[in-house]
Order: sequence, then structure tokens, then C-alpha cells
Amino acid sequence: MTLELQLAVFRQTEQDNKSFYKERFDSSKKYPDYKGTVKVPVGNIPELISYLQNAKPDSDGYVGDFIPLRASGYTNTPKNNPNGKKFLSLKIESDYKKQQEIYEGGSMQPQMTNRNPVEAPVPDDIDF
Repeated sequence: MTLELQLAVFRQTEQDNKSFYKERFDSSKKYPDYKGTVKVPVGNIPELISYLQNAKPDSDGYVGDFIPLRASGYTNTPKNNPNGKKFLSLKIESDYKKQQEIYEGGSMQPQMTNRNPVEAPVPDDIDF
């Protein structure tokens, strides 16, 4: 199974930043043009941790060693938003090749959750 997380990124106006930062807002500073939150369902935490711990890192000249997560997205307008403010809806997924390497290699290692080792569940059938 491919790990999937959701992220909605909204364009931020000066008023949005003033509302967010309240008394800490300083008009002389630069604030983000876009903001969003990655939603990690509680049930997916073990899978995310397992993927990050067990995937063989890639390397490049910019970041160094890293574990890839893929993103795909589209623009959307929420139905329950009366001002029609568009947002970028992103789906963050585990890299298919890395996920395949993990399952084929059987390299599911114990995870640390609240300092107690937990065995990651190994799916019986993988739906790629």
C-alpha cells in the first residue's frame, strides 16, 4: 500500500498574516505567501515512520542524503468557503520504487513509539 497524506496550501494575504500572527505581526517583516498543513492520519503514523526508517536514502548535491516523498496537486475551490478562495490541494505519497524496495527486501525494522519498541505491520498483499 502506498502511503498517502493530504495537504491544502492557501495563498496568504497581508490580512491573513495579521490575523494569524496577531500582536506579533510586524509590517516590516516578510511573511509566507502560502501556508498549509499536512494531515497525517493517526492510523498512518506507523506506516510513515516505517517508510522513513526503512527506505534506502537517495543522495544529491543539494540536500545530501534524503528519503523522497512525492507530491501531486491541483487547484480547487472549497464548496463551504463563501469567498471562493482557491487553494492548491496536494497529495503527498511515498515513492513507489522505495516502497517496493522495502516490501521486497522485507526490511521492516522495529519502530520507537513513546520509547516502546513496536513492530511495524507487514501487509499480506500489496496493492501497487
